[in-house]
Order: sequence, then C-alpha cells, then structure tokens
Amino acid sequence: MKENNNVVEQSTADAPPEPVTINNQMVTNSELATLTKMNDKYSHIVIGAKHRVMTFKPCSVDGERMTFESIKDFYNYFEHMPKVAWIKSR
Repeated sequence: MKENNNVVEQSTADAPPEPVTINNQMVTNSELATLTKMNDKYSHIVIGAKHRVMTFKPCSVDGERMTFESIKDFYNYFEHMPKVAWIKSR
C-alpha cells in the first residue's frame, strides 16, 4: 500500500489463489475442474425427506427431461471414475 495526500492506494496485483482442500487433502486443478463440471450438471435435492440427485437427461419426446436418482445410483454411476482428494464413494 502507498499513502499519498491522505489517499490510500491498494495494489492491483491479484493475490495467488489459496489451495482448495477437502478433508485436509489438496485438490488438484484437474480434480477441481471435474468437480466444477459435476456441480454444473448435477444438484443435490430433498424430495419428501429423501435425498436425490437431479439432472437433465436426453429424452426422445421432450428433448430433455429432469430426472431424480437415488444417492446410491449416483455413486454407482461414478464408481469407476478416479476419486477426488482420495475420497471414495460410499
């Protein structure tokens, strides 16, 4: 910071981003990109006290249809994928 004529000027340089961690495990840029893509496509919701994962899937009639999968089905779908920050699905 530089002070001049009672005006405080702040540096315009961006601070380096802080590392992202999950359960004290560092998340790589590749893992972060994977999580961002998944967050753009899937949403966790609760319907009638049941947890579901909501997404849109192709439909031959409507073009696209909202679907609701159980958490277990969601985990099974991604079971073969690499784990983020070494966290395994349940």
